[in-house]
Amino acid sequence: MYAAVYYNSVDILFCFVELSDEAEMSVSKALGRGPNDILSDAFRIRISRNDMATLGGRNWLNDEVHKCYAHLCHASILILK
Repeated sequence: MYAAVYYNSVDILFCFVELSDEAEMSVSKALGRGPNDILSDAFRIRISRNDMATLGGRNWLNDEVHKCYAHLCHASILILK
């Protein structure tokens, strides 16, 4: 699966690969613990298991997840320059 992003006059193409069964189990295990446990605080944005759980199914993206993803995209653009 591919997703194209247009950011500050730069086209970015992301490739998403299917997770193996082992990787799926790791993700499920990580999401299955305390919902308020902090998984990341990159870019001074705290991402909890509850935030990551919003990525499943047809849920709306959590604001914290969205902000973190935007910062990751911006950081990757800076690295590519």
